[in-house]
Amino acid sequence: MAIKKYKIPSIVTLSAIFEYPESSSADTALLVLLHGHTGWKEELHLESLSKTLTEHGISCLRFDCPGIGESDGTIKDSYRVSNYITACNDVISWAMDNLPTNPKKIFIAGHSKGGLVAIQVASTNPVIKACVGIQASGAVPVKAAELVDTVMQTEIFGNVTIPKEYFIDRAKYSSVSIVKDLNIPLLLIAGSHDLIVPAEQVQQIFAAANEPREYSEYAVDHDYKNDPKNLAEINSDIVNFLLKV
Repeated sequence: MAIKKYKIPSIVTLSAIFEYPESSSADTALLVLLHGHTGWKEELHLESLSKTLTEHGISCLRFDCPGIGESDGTIKDSYRVSNYITACNDVISWAMDNLPTNPKKIFIAGHSKGGLVAIQVASTNPVIKACVGIQASGAVPVKAAELVDTVMQTEIFGNVTIPKEYFIDRAKYSSVSIVKDLNIPLLLIAGSHDLIVPAEQVQQIFAAANEPREYSEYAVDHDYKNDPKNLAEINSDIVNFLLKV
């Protein structure tokens, strides 16, 4: 296993980590892995999944979305779902041009809001050959009362103000609506103890999806990274799904 860091051009410069098997080549599959709302590329569950993927011969590319972490931009001006989607498509194009990877085995996965973005990108970008949504959001509309500046306490960034423009932009996207356009293998993972994205919401996305589709549910809350046993099982579930594609 080896790791490299990159700066990838997009609407802002993105900070990315590429983790890959030592034997990677033009035949190696690649997973683009997306963090969730106010998350970052080096969260424990993403690092853990990336390591598990490389142990099974799949490379992993993860990056901070615009306005977050080590990527350029600000939460006020750059942190939008629309920009995340654009950045993700730019990252995929960049990876195909610059990394040793099989263009017929490009996968995408995301946690929470990253799952929403993964489904959006996979439904519109024909390069993607499989999609994984881990506790994916986007099943329920954003309420009018939520379209305001909101102060959030985050694990690594402290208290941050998410501007109303973020929520106005977020309201444009529905996982339930767009997943109907997805015609590649889809795995959705839910947490039965999840209060942020309840399993019932993930089930709504699954019900709207086309075959081939798979659904798994674990006895975890939204921060499943704090549960080593289930974290390992979820990672294994994802790897086994991708190895079948």
